[in-house]
Order: sequence, then structure tokens, then C-alpha cells
Amino acid sequence: MITIYGKSGCGFCAKATSFAKSRNFAYEYKSVETSKHMEELKEAIPDVRSVPQIFVYGKHVGGYQDLISYVENTGYTGTGHSL
Repeated sequence: MITIYGKSGCGFCAKATSFAKSRNFAYEYKSVETSKHMEELKEAIPDVRSVPQIFVYGKHVGGYQDLISYVENTGYTGTGHSL
């Protein structure tokens, strides 16, 4: 399961969700424009400065390009734990 923290108007956030959809990955999008989601993200990454911030099964992988690299390097298929 992929969790994408992002906000409206963020091109890389849109790319991350489009990529997850195109690969039929199970994902959850959490808008940091909601204080609850922003607090969750700050708990995980106290000095967060940008979005998207992407987690795979709770492990922080980084931003959009990091997600692409993660999938390419691990062979992640969206099923089971590929960590």
C-alpha cells in the first residue's frame, strides 16, 4: 500500500497519483491541506518542507522521482510487502 501526502496544485503530487493509478497500485492520497494529515506527516518527518512525500507500507521512500526509482529498483508490484 502506498500513501501519498500532497496538496492541490502540486504537479509532482498529481504525477505520483497518476503513476500509482497507471500501475494499479493500491494507494491512499492524504491532503496536507487538512490539519490532521499535515500533523501525521510532521510526526513521520518533523522537518518536512515539500510534497509529495510518499510511503510504501509505512516506509518513507521520498518524492515522486524516488517512488519511480523505488518501483524500478525493487520490482514493486503492489502486492505483498516488497521492502
